[in-house]
Amino acid sequence: MKRRHRHPRVNERFVAVRGDAVHTVEVDGEAVLLDEATNRLHLLNATGALVWACLDGVSSVGEIVTDLSEGLGVPYDVALGDTLAVVRNLGEEGLLANVAPPRHRDAGRTDGRTPATETGDPRFVPEPPNP
Repeated sequence: MKRRHRHPRVNERFVAVRGDAVHTVEVDGEAVLLDEATNRLHLLNATGALVWACLDGVSSVGEIVTDLSEGLGVPYDVALGDTLAVVRNLGEEGLLANVAPPRHRDAGRTDGRTPATETGDPRFVPEPPNP
């Protein structure tokens, strides 16, 4: 098992490793991630789902961005900014095996969940309310 670093340098050289307890279901180009360790769901829009699908634990963020930039026809710098934002957010949410989430992540919540709207990243879709 890889060691989780509290503050890894998430940059072009960073290699993101998906958490072992995170399971993915793709729906209409978006993704639902179930983190069995925390029993939390995370909803990703199409951009977040695409980045998540590319995280193979081998390729660096820079290699992934090169492929995305060429494949989508967007400038490298634009793809890099978006990809870094997604990877950093995934780490903060505790979904990456080699990034320890912040300790204050669930502070003040009684249900143990952090709504996507609190993450500040528009690629994370807010959780639907429970009726």
